[in-house]
Amino acid sequence: MPVSIALLRAINVGTTNRIRKEALRDAFVAAGYPDAVTYIQSGNVLFGTDEPPRVSEARIRKQLQDDLGLTIDVLVRTADELARIAMAHPFSARTEDLTRLHVFFLSEPLPEAALHALRARSFGSDEWTAAGREVYVYYPNGAGGGKFSLKAVATARNWNVIEKLVELARAHG
Repeated sequence: MPVSIALLRAINVGTTNRIRKEALRDAFVAAGYPDAVTYIQSGNVLFGTDEPPRVSEARIRKQLQDDLGLTIDVLVRTADELARIAMAHPFSARTEDLTRLHVFFLSEPLPEAALHALRARSFGSDEWTAAGREVYVYYPNGAGGGKFSLKAVATARNWNVIEKLVELARAHG
């Protein structure tokens, strides 16, 4: 069965949307994904499914609401999509410190007006480029002091996490 990866937005950030990995996995099992595997506490879940990502997103959102009483944005990518994303980071040759590379996963591609507004803003030394439902970001001074931000349904992961998710997806399949 093909592997998909759910990326949950804004969980376990400070006191916001606290979910234990076990409870998260249990919610996925209840949603019909018995092989669900979590990776770290930041809302990454690998699971097997034949259904389209949009169907999985809706099912997982509903289950999290039903089981945990939380309204969480869920973005799903197939293992193949995530592998292509991992191969495509336009700034990967700029640094050996992979924690400076991030991808913002979006629910929808940014409209042209939003892209135009982003291009008009200054993000200091941070660099970014949009490609479909992803925005690739390079934080040369580290993400902690980074200035790049989005006003969209999105969740970000650093490059170490992305590479590990690709590795886990290969093993999971």
